[in-house]
Amino acid sequence: MRINPPLKRFAQLVAAGSLVLLTVPAAAQAQTAPCPGPGTDTAVETPVVINPATACPDTAQALKIVYAPRVDGTLTLDDKDPHGGEPSEHDDIRFTPSANTQSFVIFNKKTYILKNVHYHGPAEHKIAGQPDFSPLEAHLVHELDGPELGYVVLSVLVNPAKATSEHDRLLHEPPTTPGAGKNVKGVSLKALLPPQGSRTYYRYTGSLTTPDANHVYYKPVNWFVFKRHGTATPGNIAAVHALWPEGNKRELQDNPVPPNVYRH
Repeated sequence: MRINPPLKRFAQLVAAGSLVLLTVPAAAQAQTAPCPGPGTDTAVETPVVINPATACPDTAQALKIVYAPRVDGTLTLDDKDPHGGEPSEHDDIRFTPSANTQSFVIFNKKTYILKNVHYHGPAEHKIAGQPDFSPLEAHLVHELDGPELGYVVLSVLVNPAKATSEHDRLLHEPPTTPGAGKNVKGVSLKALLPPQGSRTYYRYTGSLTTPDANHVYYKPVNWFVFKRHGTATPGNIAAVHALWPEGNKRELQDNPVPPNVYRH
């Protein structure tokens, strides 16, 4: 029988202080109750408009976020087809943690390993009632631990602020040549998220927003869009926008049936 290493070491790593356990409050541990209305729990195309007024209470098992206190990694301008060699809307500024950083999330009793943190500008998701999109959106992408393919993506909308944040550490002087990169040490992954106690999120089942080599947007993807926004300085936001004057985002998708959105 295959033993899941993160789950096996979960308690002892947290107890030793090697990992930071970030819990998101849960109302119950039962399966999610049906959401009334015309929406669907079947995977839709992402991104979508999140309407807090119609979000249903989420009774799914609590999301557990287990991140190492500090991680090293590489920051790159990730270059993707079909426009390899020059920035395109499918590319992004991407932080890839070094191997074996022991940073993962657990959702529905499955473990998803953190693979990268990347940015889209302007934001891809939009909160209903807001006049415009946030200037950036950070995606913390986690892949299912095991032979099957699956994703959990944590989304943080990023707005401008005078004070620097952990996002600024990843956005300051980003690589400008596709494929180029630089080393970044001591990144606090938990500081990329809203503070503990302010991690209300909206959850739905969607797709990736960048295509694979066959131009397919994989789904299903478990999306968690945090209600509270992150921040970055205007200069660093502008540096990202300068790489993609028309944006490196997928446009809002017109799904025939909207997704059920759950508030947790």
